Amino acid sequence: MKKIKGSQKGKGNKQPAAFEPALCLIEPVIARDAGEALMTVARRLGDAGVLTVEGARILETQGRRIKQSPKPSEWSLLIDPDERVKFEWTQDKNGHHIQPWLCANLVVNQSLAGRPPFSALDIAIQFDDLNDEPVARWHVDLANEKDDAFQPGPLFHLQFGGHQQGFRDRDHPLKAPRWCHPPMEAALLCEVIAANFFEERWLVLREDPAWCEAIAHFQRLCYPSYLNKLAQALLKPRATLLNEVWAGDWVKSARLASDQASAARAS
Repeated sequence: MKKIKGSQKGKGNKQPAAFEPALCLIEPVIARDAGEALMTVARRLGDAGVLTVEGARILETQGRRIKQSPKPSEWSLLIDPDERVKFEWTQDKNGHHIQPWLCANLVVNQSLAGRPPFSALDIAIQFDDLNDEPVARWHVDLANEKDDAFQPGPLFHLQFGGHQQGFRDRDHPLKAPRWCHPPMEAALLCEVIAANFFEERWLVLREDPAWCEAIAHFQRLCYPSYLNKLAQALLKPRATLLNEVWAGDWVKSARLASDQASAARAS
């Protein structure tokens, strides 16, 4: 059998390089571009019959508001449950009709160092039945902070349940587990719902360059810092990944890195 060069151990043989995390060199997402991208997502989902006419209008209005943000790297998104973004009706596995809807409360702050650029994040998807009663609910959340302490769990997490709007007696009794999950905003969550419940329409959307360009803005907003954190965690043999993304630990390390960077610039 022919030997492959460089496969033998010994002096002079190059060993595999250690995995190195990608540097977050992606430029900040500008509010003007984010707003325009959200407007594109709203229009495309409306035209495809994924969002209701009213749902597309509400989402497009939010995009227009973001576009006019006075600070290019900071903006907020508030979609109240009473002004929810509704999707068209679909069915569960048993053929029962369900309607997904989205609400959100998030604040983007791209000056935050060492963590994804959200100073507030709570975005939820709920499914209601034909009687407007809740069937299920999930939300992607930023861990709550109170008295300089964070709730147990990853800094950014996916959680089942939460507050059932208008049906608080049906809130799920379990508040955990909180699953490791990257942050998401409205456009990315809309794509998840489109792909899972309106797949044929999403398969057409994903071939649309304007759709992909719009979604790409929010991928660049949400994912680089999170992925960089995971990559760095893989290089630490004495710490688990879960430990690295645990809310209190992540924020503490991010603040320390920020303080060190500030001291270095001042010296």
